[in-house]
Amino acid sequence: MNFKTTVVLLVLLALAGIYIGVQHFVGTSNTETAVTNTNKLVSANTDDVSKVAITHSDGSKIVLTKSGSDWKLTEPLQAPADKFAVDDLVRQLTGLQSRGHLPADQKASVGLDKPRTTVELTANGKTTKLAFGDQNKVGDSLYVLVDDKNEPQIVGTAVYDQLDKQADTYRSKKLTELSSAQTDEVKQLAITNGGKTIKLEKQGLNWEITEPKKMPADASAVGSILFAIADLNASDFVQSPSDASSFGLSNASTKVWYSTTGPTTKPTTQPVGNTIDFGRFVSLDQKDVYARVNNGPVATVPATTLDSFKKTALDLRDKKVVDIDPASVESFTLAVNRPATTQPTTRPADMHEYTVVRRKETPKPIGPAFPATRPTTGPAMASTEPTTRPSVASSQPATAEPTSKWVIESGGSGDANDAQVDALLAALHPLRADKFTEGYATTRPSATYTLTVHTGPSAGHGPRDCKIELISPGPTGAAIGTFEDLTFETDRTILDKLDVNFKGGK
Repeated sequence: MNFKTTVVLLVLLALAGIYIGVQHFVGTSNTETAVTNTNKLVSANTDDVSKVAITHSDGSKIVLTKSGSDWKLTEPLQAPADKFAVDDLVRQLTGLQSRGHLPADQKASVGLDKPRTTVELTANGKTTKLAFGDQNKVGDSLYVLVDDKNEPQIVGTAVYDQLDKQADTYRSKKLTELSSAQTDEVKQLAITNGGKTIKLEKQGLNWEITEPKKMPADASAVGSILFAIADLNASDFVQSPSDASSFGLSNASTKVWYSTTGPTTKPTTQPVGNTIDFGRFVSLDQKDVYARVNNGPVATVPATTLDSFKKTALDLRDKKVVDIDPASVESFTLAVNRPATTQPTTRPADMHEYTVVRRKETPKPIGPAFPATRPTTGPAMASTEPTTRPSVASSQPATAEPTSKWVIESGGSGDANDAQVDALLAALHPLRADKFTEGYATTRPSATYTLTVHTGPSAGHGPRDCKIELISPGPTGAAIGTFEDLTFETDRTILDKLDVNFKGGK
């Protein structure tokens, strides 16, 4: 055999070796995939599991049952379960896959003669039993028996931490059954703070404060309270609570009641609803307070939760102070009082008043103008006077169109500046408060504006005579207003609309 033939044979042999190696690799990969797909220890799918029972070696037990898409903790106590926490547990258990197995005679050596935890999964009427033994930290392995079979299976340790969790881990921290999507269904609300109660009722789409006095409520402010109820979550639960009085719950300083039942005019007892009691602080750091819902389990919640419920009636009142339709205004009077000042410059006191009236429109004649005629008492006679003469209408000068729709009747006369009047009236349609207050500081104001608006019989919104007082606290700060029994703060830009002469200047 010559050298060239030898080289060709060696090349062919190498190619054959490569081919055999590749085929072996592909075959091995396919085999491993098949083994992986068939080594699932629990045949049930995650969504099909309806019950999980976990029993520890000390006899303690956790039982979780599913109804629809919701999970409930039934042992060691009855309580709603945290859906996400339970679903995570079920995924870990149904996803267990064997990495291999040990001989049956090695059960005791890996802790399966006395399992540390036993789990029973029920799905589609069939229960799968998983008994867990020791954890091998070096090999990242955990040993498990499936349905009391003799050969221990080897699985990953990811599920190990799940098996060690206490019942409270799976307990839902949500304290109320109201969800954020259901807040629109609430029809009645009552909040008690320090012995004072605010009651609200929903009529159609609008909320109204009924106690301590009737007034319209701010829908966004009420909505914030309802969302706070829906988002009320426990930081922790008190195990085996004693008398509720020890937590300050028997005579709660803050109490919230809500109901999805609409108000009725019949004198009946309070309709079915839900009551949230907030008690004393948990510790001296005042970070948490005790709480319970419908006399149920005692929980702790962040103390900041109370901020959502510590409201006054004025906090919840509709921020609309008054709403005057500009088209209905017949006149308004503005009295301005500026006290004398010495700082930063000396300025004498100034008091003046404007009355601005809507111009009365003169009705225009209907039809053409006819020349004046004289009645006659006898037969027609020839006239020696000219037969033509100018008509009365043509001899009179044309009437000038009014230059403005508003007229100043006092404090100066003449046409008013329509743009300034319109800007002021627009600010009253509506006039909104930034917040309501019990009163205002007695420091000397820089100016006081008393505005009295008179509307016609078709006003629609607001009283026919509306008197509003607005105070300027100085060059900065919100304007302070009073209307009837209300005191409020509002955007100070309205002062610019009052501080004019209504002839086009300041």
